[in-house]
Order: sequence, then structure tokens, then C-alpha cells
Amino acid sequence: MVFVCDIINEGHVTIRDKWAKEFSEATIRGSWSTISRFRPTTTPRFRLAAAGTPPDMYRHLQEITPIITVAEKNLHLQVDDYIARDEYDVDASRPTPLRSTVWDGTYALPRTTATRISTTTWNILEEAGVTLPPVLERHQPAFDVFLDMLLKVTKRDGDRTTQWGFLVNRGQRPWASWVYSNGGVGAIRDDRGVATDSAMADEGTVEALAVPSRI
Repeated sequence: MVFVCDIINEGHVTIRDKWAKEFSEATIRGSWSTISRFRPTTTPRFRLAAAGTPPDMYRHLQEITPIITVAEKNLHLQVDDYIARDEYDVDASRPTPLRSTVWDGTYALPRTTATRISTTTWNILEEAGVTLPPVLERHQPAFDVFLDMLLKVTKRDGDRTTQWGFLVNRGQRPWASWVYSNGGVGAIRDDRGVATDSAMADEGTVEALAVPSRI
């Protein structure tokens, strides 16, 4: 069996091999051939599919190959019948990742979902007299609480910032976290989830993207 998995470092290799071993022990026993590539895995996977020898298994990233593309190009095996046969509890998965695998049928099942984690330097918070807030319940205004904390630790000398409250790189995932936490979105979608227009000029999105310039 062929397993294609993207990697970044040796830690990813360890996880990849663990996944392959667990899957083999639980389902199909036999030898595995793993193809590891630094992100993305799109090119080797598409080449294998075009040659008529698609991988038996791979780690699907929705942000690289949207599920609508998967369905229209017939890249995955539709697994609804297998879910029903094995009485697999799809409701045990978080609803958002699960929705990203469905398009007129289920073409994958979520194993993991991404998280955004912030780290802090304690002495900077202590010097500014900032106390970390308790864990916020869902739908509480975490964006405003976080922004207020960051503004308190930001230092300026005239027009020059000498200490920034937060660092956000230019990758889509980090800045998108600001947008979503402020109620904004990147795209306007129809009832089926297809992007129909950009939402980058919407109030919530613009306000969130303007935040890094203040901290």
C-alpha cells in the first residue's frame, strides 16, 4: 500500500509512521510504502492519480485541495457506504472539519484539526501589570480581551515602537485567526459553501487586519 504524507521535520515523520502502523494493525495488514514530501503533497499525488496509480492513502489538506475539487476530479473514493456499513459515528468529530470533507457525499474523514496557539513572555506581562484572563467560554468577546492586553504591553517612544505587543507573520493561517475571531470572513459563500465573492473589504475583516498596526 502507498501512503503519501507531507512532512516538515522529523517529528512529522514519527507521526506519519505511527499513523501507518496503527491503520495497518486495525485494518489492512501488509507492507507500506510511504512517500514523504515537504508541503504540499499536491504534485506527487496528482501525478500518481493522472498515471492511474493513485495512493491508497494520504493526508488530505482542505486548504490546498478543496473538497469540491476532490469530488469533481474523482480524486477520492466516496466512503458513505463504508460509514453506514461499519456504523461509524461521524458525529464524534467536530462539525466544522467534518463539513469540509463532504460534497454531495463524504470523501474523507477528519483525523485532526488545526489550532492557533499563542506564546507569551511572562515578565513583560508582569511589568505591564497585565493578568492573563481566565479561559473564556465560547462566544465571549475573546478578541477584545486579547487586544486590550496586547495594547497594554506595547511600548512607544514618540513615533517609534520599542516593544510590540504581538507578532503575526504573513501566512494566511495566522492573520486569518484575527479575522475569524473578530467575526470577519475571507470570502462570501453560498448555501453550499462555494465562495462567490471576496469579503476582505467587510467591516469585521478590515478591523481585524488593522489590529497589527496598533500593537
